[in-house]
Amino acid sequence: MAKTIKFNLICDNTPVRTIEDLQNNFSIEDVLDYYRNGLLCRWLKVRGYEEELKKVEEIRSEDSMGIIKELIRIFEIPCDPAEVEKSIYILKYKVESESENEQYKQEGYKVEGIIEDYQQGYRSLLNTIFENQNDAAQIKAAIQEIVEKYKWVLQYDYRRVLTELTDQKMLLAVMCFLMNEQAREVCFAPDPENLTFPAGSDNYVLYEKIKSIFYLSNSYCYLLLFFIFSFSIRSIKKT
Repeated sequence: MAKTIKFNLICDNTPVRTIEDLQNNFSIEDVLDYYRNGLLCRWLKVRGYEEELKKVEEIRSEDSMGIIKELIRIFEIPCDPAEVEKSIYILKYKVESESENEQYKQEGYKVEGIIEDYQQGYRSLLNTIFENQNDAAQIKAAIQEIVEKYKWVLQYDYRRVLTELTDQKMLLAVMCFLMNEQAREVCFAPDPENLTFPAGSDNYVLYEKIKSIFYLSNSYCYLLLFFIFSFSIRSIKKT
């Protein structure tokens, strides 16, 4: 009869020979990999852990969170559920990032191409705003995506964007920018808790330019919204 060849798992850089070792060195990333590639089941089998093997083989979840929760229950791992969930999300982000990096590598993407993709995404959202000047829903959605994905670009580009919107008298788009809290903080305040800018500064000039088109709009609705926005900003004038 052929002798069973036993082997160790490596969890958290530590050899694991027993269930107790596994409990003491349980690593979500390592154990999840062993489960997915089948090594966990092989290890349980050669080590004679038939009961645990049966339970692991009965896991039906395909989601990482569900799998890890089942493994934690099976091996009776003491842990904080909130920390487990946090670790899973971090692992998921890492795996997705590595997958994207590998995809770029396999498809022969160059750094310039990646940057161009990023810039194109930003420009596409700006085009959505400029091409749908009467569609508040599309404008708001585009602005929200900009502040979520391209915030650092907007920090350098907002004066140009708002100036162009103002010059084209696109009041709805300007107001959507001003009423979006995240965009407003990027455009008018490095310090979100103290929305201020000094008189004579570039932001002060931009603010006055925006204010002028609202006064000339003859729209009580736009004027009211602008006054609401103005109350959130304290204009500091030099003495």
